[in-house]
Amino acid sequence: MDREIGIKYQLVSQSDPGIKRRGLLRFGSLMSALTSATAISAFGATSAQAAPGDKTPPNTYVPVAEKGSPAGVATLDANAQILPTQLPDLSAKYAPAQILVESHALSGDASDDLAWARAIGAARAASALGGVSQIVGSKECYEFASPVDIGGLAGVTIRGRQGGRSTVKAKAGAGVLESAFRITNGSGDASDITIENFLFDGGLTNGAALGTSPARVTGKDPSATRVFATDRLASAIKVRGDNVPNSASTYPSVGNVTIRRVKVYGMESLPVLISGVRGHTVVTEYVAERSLDTGFTHNESVTFMNNRVYYSADNGVSLSRGNKNVICVGNTFSDSWFYGVFISGFDKNAGPVGFVCTGNDILRSYEGGIGLFIGPTNGVVTGNTIDTVYRGTEQHDANSRAIGVGIRVGGYVPVAGDTVGPLWCRNVLISGNEIIDAARGGILVTSRSTNIDVVQNVITRPGSTTDSTGATVGPEAENQNFGILLSGGDSAADWGEIRVKMNTIVDDRDVPLTNRGTFITSSATSKALLQFNVWSGTRVQNDEKSDIGPRAVVGDALSSDTRFEMVSANGALKSVIYRVASGSLFRIATTSDSSLEVGTYQTIGSSTVTAAMQVNRALSQVRFMTAPRLPSYTTATRPKAATVTAGAQIYDSTLGYAVTSNGADWVNGIGTVV
Repeated sequence: MDREIGIKYQLVSQSDPGIKRRGLLRFGSLMSALTSATAISAFGATSAQAAPGDKTPPNTYVPVAEKGSPAGVATLDANAQILPTQLPDLSAKYAPAQILVESHALSGDASDDLAWARAIGAARAASALGGVSQIVGSKECYEFASPVDIGGLAGVTIRGRQGGRSTVKAKAGAGVLESAFRITNGSGDASDITIENFLFDGGLTNGAALGTSPARVTGKDPSATRVFATDRLASAIKVRGDNVPNSASTYPSVGNVTIRRVKVYGMESLPVLISGVRGHTVVTEYVAERSLDTGFTHNESVTFMNNRVYYSADNGVSLSRGNKNVICVGNTFSDSWFYGVFISGFDKNAGPVGFVCTGNDILRSYEGGIGLFIGPTNGVVTGNTIDTVYRGTEQHDANSRAIGVGIRVGGYVPVAGDTVGPLWCRNVLISGNEIIDAARGGILVTSRSTNIDVVQNVITRPGSTTDSTGATVGPEAENQNFGILLSGGDSAADWGEIRVKMNTIVDDRDVPLTNRGTFITSSATSKALLQFNVWSGTRVQNDEKSDIGPRAVVGDALSSDTRFEMVSANGALKSVIYRVASGSLFRIATTSDSSLEVGTYQTIGSSTVTAAMQVNRALSQVRFMTAPRLPSYTTATRPKAATVTAGAQIYDSTLGYAVTSNGADWVNGIGTVV
């Protein structure tokens, strides 16, 4: 560039000082508009020299009377450079692309949050000039004494150390900080905010001593309680926007928030809480360890993808009330205190509308793998692995059917004094999930559920030896040690259509503990379809209904060995029941291993069977349980004895008694032809 400028100005007549002076001033004005004064000073050391052969000293180019005068020209220093103090300040007209936090630090700052607040304030001020795209901190560690408000920004990435993470923690003497970064009541409207490359240290002091416990509070094992420093971050990031119901006058408008490459450790409260955001909310490449649940409520769209959560003292992630368009995919949740993934309502508010939960690994949860209760609607849960669910925590260890299951599905049934109506769980597909070693059961569906499909899941070794009290769980327990259970509700009105099909339940332990593969213990019976499920190793026979349509065909015209087999334990009832919409009519059943019985339901809809006849297996003998009735003919109309063959009997109404065929004639009881 020096050479190009020199050539350009050599074309001007070198004998005209005025032309030279004007040329230098034009060039200096151009560069001051494009760069800082410092850049001009460095550049001018070569480009602002007099042309070769000029004998006039550089500092005498401008007449003394004109130097620095209001209507004159700029003063030049001894090297013919324009003094920085006389260059125009264009910073008010052009916004920098990047603001460095360290450039806003002052020597007297007591804490690092002050420099961050100034940098963010400078970004807000620059928004009218086109905006700043990045606010960058380069230090390895920042100590905050107050939360930093990031409201009022638009299209800005707030970034920690490039190529790593900047640690943020509470400064000594700060006490408990609600959060490090926040948007809340009193903040300005914000949109398109990204936060990345940070590690937020919450101040947990005994993390190493906790071992594999996700400990939350003092309980059965006081030694597993989390301990925090006096000065600490309770949360890392809190964003509250006006999409939260009834909050338009309280919270600012917030749209499109992204958090990536952020790690949080040892937070006393929710490490990240995003509420009321319009547009999208995305959290990815995020790691949370020994904190409470990362939480989302009332957002228009949430994507939680490719994250890792370890030892959460609550749920792994809470995608809770008021959210829409939720995606939870490709995450790992290990050792969560409650549920690994909580896609549910809360505090009598309905859960998310529209959700996909897929490809997650959920390991060693204390209360449940995936929670889908209190009214979530329109969702798909597929392709997840849930490995090991315990029977609850010291807070939630009641002997309840809901604690210790792989996937829990259901609505909310109002209780006395509630001001809300029932919240239904609707339109959910649960398919292709693998559930291993869930201590109470694999999948639980409770009342106020409708249009739920539980299809092609594999459930291995559900159930455990003892319940939460230490009592042995026997095979008679209906709400424990189950593969798939439908339970709850007072009437059929508490249920919609539930379809449980083609699931596999396996107990491969040397001593099986699974009671039933699929089971209904509620008023859902009339609304539920249990069909084509396969179970192996269960302690109790399943009660499953398989509707195969109005017609079933076994075998074909080329079959050489066609059969329909019914198999059960020795002595168990095996039956075929004929019924209509209003109730049962007839039953063919094995009442024991020795006889087959044909009976009737004399009152349609009754459960009482009256035996008509029995067939003794050992004797091949038929026994009539009521008087049999012979076909009746007059003497003139009775069939030929030879046609009906010997031994056939009819009642002759003309004679008034029964007659028997000897193969040629009809005879009476003493053998006389009649």
